[in-house]
Amino acid sequence: MIEKGSKHKISKRDIIDLGVTRLPKFNKDSTDRNRTSPFAFTGSKFEFRAVGSSQNISTPIAVINTIIADSLDHVADEIKKASARGKDFNTAVMQVIARTVKETKYIRFEGNNYSPEWLKEARRRGLPNIASTAEALKALTKKENIDLFEKYKVFSKEELLARYHIWIHTYNLILEIEANTMNEMVNASILPAGYKYQKLLSENVTGLVNLKKTAGINPEAAALKDQEAHLCDIIAKIYYVRRNVKEMIGLLEEAKRLNGEERAKMYFEDLKPLMEHIRKHVDALECVVSDEDWDLPKYREMLFIN
Repeated sequence: MIEKGSKHKISKRDIIDLGVTRLPKFNKDSTDRNRTSPFAFTGSKFEFRAVGSSQNISTPIAVINTIIADSLDHVADEIKKASARGKDFNTAVMQVIARTVKETKYIRFEGNNYSPEWLKEARRRGLPNIASTAEALKALTKKENIDLFEKYKVFSKEELLARYHIWIHTYNLILEIEANTMNEMVNASILPAGYKYQKLLSENVTGLVNLKKTAGINPEAAALKDQEAHLCDIIAKIYYVRRNVKEMIGLLEEAKRLNGEERAKMYFEDLKPLMEHIRKHVDALECVVSDEDWDLPKYREMLFIN
């Protein structure tokens, strides 16, 4: 194995023999076929798969290339040191590679990088896992990272800090747009649909009660109670949507008094979970309001054309 610094020939396990004389033997593909790998080796190149679909790839590539340049310099220096101690070039290269493989073993993972198991394993290995974009952006302000980019003349300190503040502002702005859009959708479409269905149920229950009094129609008590419970359920779901939306608007107002970094922290810790909570209650309301009263497309209508 390379890690032991002792592999000098191809193992038979690396050769695929299909057992058919007319078909040739061939070497097993050694490239990374794990589709969840964020940085996979695919033949003569690395694939960087960790960039979001809306993200410009230029900055991540600049960062990766700077890291690779520094790594290549480090490996080259280590080979020179080993050669200076009297080792021949090939032996020096093999020893440096073996040592590098051992030193970097803790960052490599061949399982599912999206799984909860990997999060636990990464924590066990002491690897950072920063869920907040705003928190992750602070890496641009760290001295060791600024020194790295200035060393290779990729970005100056001023350029990195400018990008940090611009991206914090962008993060906040996007979340504000999303929150205000959610507020508009809830007030313009979700709540009116809920109120309309609530009115239908209310009129139905009232009608049954009046028929019982005026026409002598005596519906089963459990049936009437069931319709009353359904009406109360709709009222409660509407209330939870309204209550959380009012809290969201309050958070947006409170955030106006904060600076960019403080605002980003509040948006990640408080606003985003609250928006998810609103979404949960809206989804619950969508499941019980009739199709006739719900003017937005439902999930099943988006998945399956009627």
